[in-house]
Amino acid sequence: MIQLKLAGVLVFSAIPFTAVKAIANSPLGESLQRKMEETKKFAIQNSSKFKAEAHKARKQSIWYGEGRPRWLGPISYGYPSYLTGELPGDYGFDIAALAKDPVALDKYFNFEILHARWAMLASVGALIPELLDLLGAFHFVEPVWWRVGYSKLQ
Repeated sequence: MIQLKLAGVLVFSAIPFTAVKAIANSPLGESLQRKMEETKKFAIQNSSKFKAEAHKARKQSIWYGEGRPRWLGPISYGYPSYLTGELPGDYGFDIAALAKDPVALDKYFNFEILHARWAMLASVGALIPELLDLLGAFHFVEPVWWRVGYSKLQ
């Protein structure tokens, strides 16, 4: 029984990758590739304009720069000078000095974006089984994601 469940999981997890590979190797995939390359050329040509607009938007926003809201609000705190409010979510609070090294800060910033993307993907992965089960399209042993982990603790 366990082998059958494992085979089902492997088949269902391979379907998206197989579908993407089939589309990529088809004429549709080739046309999508050409369209993406044209869009990329346009984006590269206009990138300086978009960067200027982004810079202007940040200057006008209350969430960026020296006047941005701070983590502790009215409580006095020696906010570090290396946090300048250039990045989203920079409220000036860094007690572990993780952002002191600019190279490390850039690395952490990219990791944060990567983790946010994985979290968005995980939220879809948590909701889709429940929706499929509710609609009757497919019945899982336990479609509610948090009950699966809870059952392992029992």
